Amino acid sequence: MSIANYSFLPFLRLGLAKQIQNAGGARGVFSVKLKVTSDVGTVQQELAERKVELYGPGDIVGIDTRAIFKTDPLNWITNFEPNYLPYIDFYDEDYPWRYSPLAPQGNRLIPWLTLVVLEESEFEDGKNVLNRPLPFFTFKGNPALVFPKEDQIWAWAHVHVNESISGGETVVTDPGKVNTALDKLQNILKNDPDRAYSRLLCPRKLKENVTYHAFVIPSFESGRLACSGDTSAAIAAAGTKISWTGGAQEFPYYHRWQFRTGTVGDFEYLVRLLKPKEADRRLGRRPMDMTQPGVNLKWEEAPDFNLQGVLLLGGALRVPQATLSAIELKEVNKIEGWATDRFPHPFQEQLATFLNLADDYKKTDSATVNNVAAEKLPINKTDDADPIITPPIYGQWHAMVERILRDKDGVRVDNNYNWLHELNLDPRYRVAAHFGTRVVQKNQEDYMKAAWEQVGEVLKANQQVRYTQLALQAGSVWYQKNFKATALANPAKAMLLMGPIQKRILLDSGTTAFYEIQQSILPNTAISAPMRAITRPRGRIVQRIQKRLEPGVVFRPESIIVKITTGEIAPAPIKVVAPGIPSSTDLSRDAEPKGLPPFLLRWLRKHTWLIYVPIALAVLVLALMFLFSIGGMLLVVGLATVTGLFYLYRLMSSWSQKVKIADSIKPQNQTPESVDKLPKSPDFRLSR
Repeated sequence: MSIANYSFLPFLRLGLAKQIQNAGGARGVFSVKLKVTSDVGTVQQELAERKVELYGPGDIVGIDTRAIFKTDPLNWITNFEPNYLPYIDFYDEDYPWRYSPLAPQGNRLIPWLTLVVLEESEFEDGKNVLNRPLPFFTFKGNPALVFPKEDQIWAWAHVHVNESISGGETVVTDPGKVNTALDKLQNILKNDPDRAYSRLLCPRKLKENVTYHAFVIPSFESGRLACSGDTSAAIAAAGTKISWTGGAQEFPYYHRWQFRTGTVGDFEYLVRLLKPKEADRRLGRRPMDMTQPGVNLKWEEAPDFNLQGVLLLGGALRVPQATLSAIELKEVNKIEGWATDRFPHPFQEQLATFLNLADDYKKTDSATVNNVAAEKLPINKTDDADPIITPPIYGQWHAMVERILRDKDGVRVDNNYNWLHELNLDPRYRVAAHFGTRVVQKNQEDYMKAAWEQVGEVLKANQQVRYTQLALQAGSVWYQKNFKATALANPAKAMLLMGPIQKRILLDSGTTAFYEIQQSILPNTAISAPMRAITRPRGRIVQRIQKRLEPGVVFRPESIIVKITTGEIAPAPIKVVAPGIPSSTDLSRDAEPKGLPPFLLRWLRKHTWLIYVPIALAVLVLALMFLFSIGGMLLVVGLATVTGLFYLYRLMSSWSQKVKIADSIKPQNQTPESVDKLPKSPDFRLSR
């Protein structure tokens, strides 16, 4: 017998509908961006992004009945179970969401169709259908009280698949994610398109023996207006509003059928036929006579707690305590708690002594043990010199004990009433344990056969565990001997050894060893795999170098790393300017002003304010001439002096600018800012 597998998707969209966006309009939109390329391939033009609208509920004024797979119940059924939900199925898996103008919110998407079921007294058929694309009905009350709630419409539509598509994965319908479930659904539909379909349900609780009419109506106001014959302007203004939340009473419908509920035959009816019957308090509890326990035991009563030697052996099914009277409940609790309320009960003390005889016989001769045990057990000291056969201590191998209740010195092993005492010192549980033992003994050959069948896998798993343990131990020894000791004594050699795993070594700084090496002056090629292969101790190059060294001197490849980091050797030759090629220093020297003494060049570099000294002297001379009203020859001399000072200022400004340009050419001063300050060449052109 095979068990059917079903899978459910909250919604499904195909094609361009997966890219739908919505800005509050009655239609869904998606963005389109084109790039036009000429036939030659040299001219490209990107067109502006456009919003393209798709058909929405306001564009649909009817559905093809061939799209309907089935309805439940069928039309004119008169005995539909009232505790079932009516539904309608469509062949296309994406049909209920195909024209929805909204984008999904997580796993929720409102369908553009809704199924409602109404009683005959709740509506009237529309009579004036002139200029109306579809028939309609007029609801007599408040639709919001009968139709599905706005925030729950999404829950009453789903994709039904007659096969498992999850395979343990979480089903997500986001088209932007890798979805194994959707891939499986696509493969299923390729083999058999009838394995999946979409379904609309009505969540209304039906009444018994009532006639109902089921209607498939538009979910959105734009669809209701379109099916009522309204203008396109009103449809566009409706946006994404739900059709029955704005006070509308007239609702066009795409499909309709009629049915009637029954009164008998459904599961709820059959359950209500069940009548409770008061059970006898003795149900599930069987009296067990303990007055003659046998096997060298004798029943003893506790003081002020007379059970008359009767215990109740309980079963799996018992009478609820709520159905017992106060007297019956007191009697049951008295018998049920015979051991816990008087622990240890005198009979339990005797039973514990009897169970512990097996351990006593291991340490002392049987005659001595029997003499001591005779104080609590009904055995004869003289006649019973041989060991007595004792029953087992159930669970002793699980608890790893050999005695129960008291140790060999008579001290309580555990003062709490634990599971081991409860199992072995209560005759009721010993009976159940005995039955379990008999089952194991009866089927022990089959159990051993099954166990041996599993031994192969167990041995294989244990072998893998031992291999793993050996690898861990060998790796730990190798690490301690070859790596950790080497890292402390020779860090450069350790760095070469860890070359392949530098990206996985996390340092205290939070960065990897590979990153820190990249930030250092050590080039990556110095510790690269080819370099490590070239400088291996037994490599040809290292052997040739070793032959050229003096006897007793050992060449170590890691010394190359140390010398590079200390600057003793360079990984590449030092750059040398070829003879005849001007260097940056030469260009800087040529750009300096000619014919100036060296001290003046030093002053211009050190004191940039020096160029303003002639200006200050010229202002001073002009002030003195104005103050003393100099005229005649002195005036001519003064004006000549001022003119000469201004000329000197321009000359020194030119020298200072040239000094700055010359300094900016030097290698240590070459920055983007200094290059921007260089003089421009107006005749400079780029050409092929």
